Amino acid sequence: MEFRHIRELGWWNVFILTKAVLYLTGRMDFLIGLNIALVLFLLLEADSPTARTIKNSVAILLSIVLVITELGFPIFSLPTLVADGDFDAIIQPIFGAILYREFVLAPVLLATAYYYFSRIIEFGIVSCIAVTGAALLHSGILEVLLPQHSSTVVEQAAAQAAEGRPDDTELNTLLSSFFTNESSRSIEFTDNAPGFDIVILSVCSLAWDDLDLTGLRTHPLFDEFDIVFDNFNSATSYSGPALIRLLRANCGQQDHPALFKTPSSSICLMASRLDELGYKQSLVMNHDGVFDNFLGLMREFGGLKAPLLDQSNLEVAQKAFDGSPVYDDGSALNSWLNNKGENGPRMLLYNTVSLHDGNRLIKGKSGAGVAGYKVRAQRMLDDLHAFIMALEQQNKPTLLLFVPEHGAGMKGDRLQLSGMREIPLPGITHVPVAAKLIGATRRGPVYRVPDATSHLAITALIDRVIQFQPYKAEHYSAQSLGEDLPRTRAVSQNEGSTVIETEGSHYLTLDRQRWQPYPAH
Repeated sequence: MEFRHIRELGWWNVFILTKAVLYLTGRMDFLIGLNIALVLFLLLEADSPTARTIKNSVAILLSIVLVITELGFPIFSLPTLVADGDFDAIIQPIFGAILYREFVLAPVLLATAYYYFSRIIEFGIVSCIAVTGAALLHSGILEVLLPQHSSTVVEQAAAQAAEGRPDDTELNTLLSSFFTNESSRSIEFTDNAPGFDIVILSVCSLAWDDLDLTGLRTHPLFDEFDIVFDNFNSATSYSGPALIRLLRANCGQQDHPALFKTPSSSICLMASRLDELGYKQSLVMNHDGVFDNFLGLMREFGGLKAPLLDQSNLEVAQKAFDGSPVYDDGSALNSWLNNKGENGPRMLLYNTVSLHDGNRLIKGKSGAGVAGYKVRAQRMLDDLHAFIMALEQQNKPTLLLFVPEHGAGMKGDRLQLSGMREIPLPGITHVPVAAKLIGATRRGPVYRVPDATSHLAITALIDRVIQFQPYKAEHYSAQSLGEDLPRTRAVSQNEGSTVIETEGSHYLTLDRQRWQPYPAH
C-alpha cells in the first residue's frame, strides 16, 4: 500500500478546509477520526484510471455521508425514513444547516484562493494543519494547555473570573476533598413498614435548559409535583453512568472510574436496601437496553435484579438511531399499571429514551433539531402526565420521583455543538428532579429545594417519607419533607472530563491537573 504526496490532494483541499472553517464557526461537528481516515484514503495510490475513478467515487460517497453526519443527521435512521416516506425529516436538518452564510462564503472564498494561489501555497500542508487544529480544539486540549490562545468565550470567562479565581492546586485539592467527603456519606433507610409504592421515572435527555428552549417548562406535568429540586446536579451527561449513580444513591457521589467497579458491599445499592424493606421491584423500559450495554451496566454495577417487564405487546412509537424500537411511553407504563400480580409495596424503575438524539417518530413527522425534540418531548410529557393521573385514580399511596438522567444539550455553545454531551457542562447536568406524594394530602405550597443537591438527596427524601408516614396523617407539609436534605456540590464527570462548581463559577479540566473557567451560556 503506497501513499501519494500530500500536495496531490488537489481540490479536495477546498473540501477539507471548508469543513474546518464550518467547525470553527460552530456550524457543524468535526469527527476527527473519520476525517483523518478520509484524508489517508484520498492519498492512497491508484495506478490505473479505473482505480482512480473508483477511488474518487467512493471518496465522494463517503464525504457526503460524513458531512450529513457532522450536520447532526442520524444517518442510521435513513432507511427507516425512506421507507416511511418521511423526506421532510431528511431534508430539513441538512438544508436548515446550509442556509447559514458560512456554507456559501467558505467554499467560494477557499476555492478562489486555491485557484489563484495553489502554485505558491502548499494547500495540502494547510489542510493538515487545519485538521490537526480542529482535532486539538475538538478535544478541548487547547483550552487547558494553551489558555492564552483559547476561544473568545473561554477568554471572556477567564477575564470574568480573574478576581479571586482559584488556581489549579486549589481546584485539585477541592476535587480531592469532595470525593473524600462523599465517601463518608450514606443513607440507611429507616426500618419501618413502608406502606407505599415507589415509582421512579428516569428520563433520558431532559434538562432545565431543554425545557426553556422548547417552552415546555410550563407543561401541566410540572404542576403535579409537591417538591421540586431547583438545583439538582445529575453528575454526568451519559445514560449508563447516570443510572449507576441513581442506583447507588444511598451513598455519596463516587468518582467516575469507581462506577465501573463491582461494589464491595450492598450498602450503597438502593435496590438492595429497598428489597430488605419488602419492596417487590419491577423494571420497565421503552427500549431494549442493548445499546452501550445499558441494561447490563444497571445489573452489574447498580445491583438491579428486577426482571425487565415483557415488551412483546408494547406499541412501537419511534425508531432509535440504530434502528431498534422505542416503545410508546403510555403503553409501557400501562403494562406495569395493569399488572396486579404483586402484593405488598412495589418499586418501579421506568426508563425512557423517547428524547434520545436520533430517534424518529413512526407515525407523524417530528422533524429534526429543536423542533423535532419539542414534538417528542411534548408527547412524552403528555404520556407521563396521563400516567400520574391514572395513579391518582387508583388512590394507592405512592411516592413518585421524576429523575432525568441528564439533558439533551439542545442549546449548545462554543465549546460543544447542539446535541453533544462529551463534556458534562452545567446546562446538561442541571436537571428538573421532582417528587409527588400520591394519596397524601399536602397542606401549604409546593416546596422548591433551593440547595445544590444530587442523588443522595433522593434517598434521603425516601427515608423521610418512610419515617414520617405522611400517608397515615391527615395532612403533611412539603417543606418539612424537603428542607435540609443533603447538599452536594455540583461536580460532574464523564470519562476524561470533570466540571466543578465553586462560589458560583464552573471550572473544567480534561486532565485533572489544569483547569479553565467555563462561562455561563
